[in-house]
Formats: sequence, structure tokens, C-alpha cells
Amino acid sequence: MNRAKEHFEALLRMTNDQSYAATHNLALAYEAQGNFAKANALYQQCLTRVKNPSEHLELMLSLNRIKHTLAQENIAIGQIPKTSQMLK
Repeated sequence: MNRAKEHFEALLRMTNDQSYAATHNLALAYEAQGNFAKANALYQQCLTRVKNPSEHLELMLSLNRIKHTLAQENIAIGQIPKTSQMLK
């Protein structure tokens, strides 16, 4: 996965950070590694680069998926007992 990230990061540099495809694929790589915050930020960047309706639909599906994942992560973290509560 690191090689994929390196590849898409290099492609973004070559395109002056303007490639929708490179940004979207880099976001997918971060998402696959569990770095949902970074993936979300990259998906948000895609919004400024999307050119056609099919790309927009794909992006919206990705954004909805990552939004759901981040919400579930926050719920899970909220279920972890606080240290002070564990001592009572």
C-alpha cells in the first residue's frame, strides 16, 4: 500500500496537485490503511477537481462511506470507559 501512496503522491506532484484521479486513488489508499481522517481530507479536495457526473457520483459514494466510517469510529471510541470511571 505504501508503494501505491508513493505513486499517487508523485503523480499529484507532477500534475501540480490538480489530478482528480490521483487524489481519489490516494484517498482510497489512505482509507484502506485505516487513516480515515486523511482519506476524508483528500476526498474533500476531490470536490474541487471533479469534472464529470460519473466522477461526482463516485466521489459522493466515497464521501458517504468515509463519513459513516468516521461516525462509527467515534461511537466506538465513546464506548471505551474513561480511566476515572474505571476506578469508581
